[in-house]
Amino acid sequence: ENSGTALFSLSVSLGTDQVSFSFTNVFVPYVVGPPSVGFYSPQSVYEGTALSVYVELSMLRPLAQGSDVQAKAGGKVLDASAVSLVLSDLDGTDLLVNMGAVTGAQTLFVVLSFLDSDGNMVSTGNAISIQILARPSPVLLQDTFYPRKGAA
Repeated sequence: ENSGTALFSLSVSLGTDQVSFSFTNVFVPYVVGPPSVGFYSPQSVYEGTALSVYVELSMLRPLAQGSDVQAKAGGKVLDASAVSLVLSDLDGTDLLVNMGAVTGAQTLFVVLSFLDSDGNMVSTGNAISIQILARPSPVLLQDTFYPRKGAA
């Protein structure tokens, strides 16, 4: 087990006297360095779409809440409420980052930052990039809706 709570007890006999004391210690993982992005989705969306990005991370200490994450999208810092914690344990951390409607055809970089076990700010860098695609013009397929005579 890599984390948990342990109860330590110590008893010492000094002649006829016996002295005992106990204390608890919480073991937590010690993780230093940048987190690793294992998976994220979607990789592309059409402009004007309300974008929510699902991210799976490893090499990160377990988080208590989404506000433990600082998120930037396109260089703009997102509100703390934009990050929702789906799951965080020793196996990894899953997050949902809500960015609202995205505009302009571009590549959008999402950077997530955290405090490591030493209290240093570490980030995912540009590991999360999402293509914002121009919305295509609608095309009416006339023969599909109103077949001409003889069309199969």
